[in-house]
Amino acid sequence: MAPRIPNPLGAPGDLVKALGHLPDIARATSSMSQDTELLAEVQRDMAEVARKMEGVTSMDAKMATIEQTMPALVEIQRDLHNLPDVIARLDDRIATLSALLDELARSMEGLQGSLTPLGRLAGKLPGGKDKRDSKPDNARPELEGEPDPRS
Repeated sequence: MAPRIPNPLGAPGDLVKALGHLPDIARATSSMSQDTELLAEVQRDMAEVARKMEGVTSMDAKMATIEQTMPALVEIQRDLHNLPDVIARLDDRIATLSALLDELARSMEGLQGSLTPLGRLAGKLPGGKDKRDSKPDNARPELEGEPDPRS
């Protein structure tokens, strides 16, 4: 077969067909125009989203810090689980200590009460402290053979 020779009269028919699509092209172009106008609003909204996302960045850093401290928090939680037992043992020991301190205080009162009569008895013995003696309690006793400087 031989190559076809183009028909020069067929060109206006193709042109008429193409011109029939112009209203569709105009509608699509109008729609694109409206969509393009919305792009400015989308751009403003995206800027607002970006501004609000700055908080997420700092929150992400805080979450990373929490994640790093998690092992220590788990260990503390284990220790806190044992805390009631430790406090109960401590309470028992404090009660025992309190009872021992009360007993010691009673013993000291009894000891002091038994020493008072001994002190009176010692004051009546020769060389004992006489109430008329005005020496202060912290004065040094005289060495034997030395004269009393107050006399």
